[in-house]
Amino acid sequence: MNAKRTVITIDGHAGCGKTSISKLLAERMGYAYLSSGGLYRALGYLALKTETSRTKLPALLALITQHKIELSAGEDLVGFIVIDNERVDAGLHTPEVSEATSQVAVYPEVRAALKQAQRTAFASHNLVAEGRDMGTVVFPDADLKFFISVSEEVRVERRLKQLKEKQPGISASELKSLEDKMKIEIRERDVRDSSRETAPTKAADDAHIVDNSTQTLTQVVDFMYHLALSRGLPRGKV
Repeated sequence: MNAKRTVITIDGHAGCGKTSISKLLAERMGYAYLSSGGLYRALGYLALKTETSRTKLPALLALITQHKIELSAGEDLVGFIVIDNERVDAGLHTPEVSEATSQVAVYPEVRAALKQAQRTAFASHNLVAEGRDMGTVVFPDADLKFFISVSEEVRVERRLKQLKEKQPGISASELKSLEDKMKIEIRERDVRDSSRETAPTKAADDAHIVDNSTQTLTQVVDFMYHLALSRGLPRGKV
């Protein structure tokens, strides 16, 4: 890790709220924000777009070498993905891309191919790095580590709430069907992410476990922010 900068890592399973938490903490600390998942989403997105099998490792590695996948950031220091010199935003967050991302990220070779891009991203800035193995693999010497914990019931409830806001006319029967499907998807993805041989999703031994099931977003970020200050971590420009 670059000794000239401060790194805070925030890990957790899908749907735990770590993205919102990480962005707010980075903004409050005046740090750059890095989402490691963006790189894996970019590969999942490319695999779907090019109809490349997510079970064929050589083909996935070829996508990485044949396409230019970059992490970039604007003046607000919020990172975003650029593929072949074109910024990609909304297309990376569909359910199909999320599933493809989980599939391609299980390969050690894929993670190794993308790890250096994460470690060197925004090298001149203090950093809040969010993902599933930031504190265990990518930044094992981070200055402060967090792991976000949320119950399955709460994750499903939050996803259904978002869905109802986007589709106010959705029926009760459709919601029930989606709820059952979401539970299965979350369980399968958690098992896959936690049990993979390389870089499984787990809390680092020195990570602070933060329960995001009942606290408000403000309460969670306040706790993390004040803990960072109590550790003497510097603030950047805010």
